Amino acid sequence: MFSSKRPSYSDLVRMTLVPVVLGLAAGVAGALTAESYLAAESFREPAPIQIGRPSVSVTQPLPETEIAERLDRVNVPLYARRAAGSDVADRARSVSEIVGYAAVLTSDGWLATHQSVLASPVMLAVGGRLIEPEAQAVDARTGIVFLKIDASALDVSGFEDTDVLPPGTRLFASDGGLFVQAAYAGAAPSERKVPSGALHHSDRFSRAFRFDRPLGDASAGSAVLTVGGNLAGIVAPGASGGDAFVPMHLIRPVLAAVFRGQEPARAALGLHYLPLGETVMTGQGFGDLAGARVTASRTLGLPATRAGSAATRAGLLEGDIILAVDEVELSGGRDLAELIAEYAPGAKARFDILRAGERRSLEVTFD
Repeated sequence: MFSSKRPSYSDLVRMTLVPVVLGLAAGVAGALTAESYLAAESFREPAPIQIGRPSVSVTQPLPETEIAERLDRVNVPLYARRAAGSDVADRARSVSEIVGYAAVLTSDGWLATHQSVLASPVMLAVGGRLIEPEAQAVDARTGIVFLKIDASALDVSGFEDTDVLPPGTRLFASDGGLFVQAAYAGAAPSERKVPSGALHHSDRFSRAFRFDRPLGDASAGSAVLTVGGNLAGIVAPGASGGDAFVPMHLIRPVLAAVFRGQEPARAALGLHYLPLGETVMTGQGFGDLAGARVTASRTLGLPATRAGSAATRAGLLEGDIILAVDEVELSGGRDLAELIAEYAPGAKARFDILRAGERRSLEVTFD
């Protein structure tokens, strides 16, 4: 069990890597038909396993041709699995048959896609061949599915710090083989989970991260890249088709466990809350204060804190305003549920709260 809020790159390397990938990559694939999307690949020398490491956002954008090429390298096309068929027929499957993508996270074959792509069995197009994943793990809070394939020397991309991704940021994805440009339209309450003005739950994500335009159905699971070529997230179905994505700051906290072959596990707090900035709180005297107010709903029968939960054990009460967690303030768009999800079960954190006008601190041990 690890207790740090967010695993660093060195933690990921130490916990998940073997010293060197042994052997050579699969041999050169045969020539493919002109309409096929499966690209042949040459021999590559063994190389240390690479993980997409956190990267500083760049101010000088890459040429769009280079971004498109990088998308092609880090996106693995997915096809519906056929009950039977010849190798030649499988190798000639075309762009129109793509059902979605999986984005490369590590050079030794860990990929991420969205569960919507896996409604039926799929095959992954890698190095001129169609293969099945040898393992998978599901993150229930995001709908991201991590797949492990038998591969080596895959290209990886850096991870964008999406905690601070401003609306209007240019983003790029693939849609059935097409290079698509969009922009980050910001985070909004997710209609599928928490309507605007309703109580939020500390152990569920209640915001959707959206593009400014819908993408096609075949875009699901695609890597979302920034102008610097960094991985900003994974395309997911939204309110209007493929208009949403799961950002990397929601995916990154579970990577260490996934790479160790474990199911993703996140901390649980066990309370309901309302962000002070929501419309329902306007006019109640909070001014410019940023935070999350521990709140119950008598109408819906929802308690402020669940009996026996980490929140109850720590002494959090209805009406408390949570200002910060381990000195990370709930301002600048930070959401309490997303912040809690960066911790592992059993981790401890200091909550700075405001109670009856008095600031105090509580220690919380997460479920």
